[in-house]
Amino acid sequence: MTIPAYRRQDYIERSILKHIVSTFEQPNADLSGKVSYLDSKFRSDDKDKWVALTFIESGAGRKGETLLQVDVYVRNLEKSAAAADRYGYECARVSHLFEQALHVRTIQLYSFATPSSPSLQAKKFALVQNSDGRFREPNSIRVWGEYEDDIARRTLTYRFILPEDLSSAEQFDD
Repeated sequence: MTIPAYRRQDYIERSILKHIVSTFEQPNADLSGKVSYLDSKFRSDDKDKWVALTFIESGAGRKGETLLQVDVYVRNLEKSAAAADRYGYECARVSHLFEQALHVRTIQLYSFATPSSPSLQAKKFALVQNSDGRFREPNSIRVWGEYEDDIARRTLTYRFILPEDLSSAEQFDD
């Protein structure tokens, strides 16, 4: 018995990444044309802002949850008081752009059997729901305090589950 495509963890993770990338590729997106997607990292043109995306838990589709950690880094190169970002406002601004991209109730799931043209899985989606039960909200936000080597860091963690994960074990359909 094979696992349906929409429950495969690699397809769930790639669907989430596809959603994020397509959000930033829209013409009106704040980072459109300024950020490229390479190997689960978003980097800006000036090389002083980057975002690392890491799946730290992979259980959605198997009665568990998938956790995505979004680490936002901004290097503070300005040392003068007037131009310095001592309070991490730029880091907060960039992390807010990712919060906007993931401020959705659901993310459409795709089958990547043919990676060059992923096929839509009709009526199959992942829920963006934190552990408190709130939709569209990150599970946690951590600000790492003072600059370390002149780099500000902010970490967002998002939780994704499938509707099937919410049902009892007897009702889980294969």
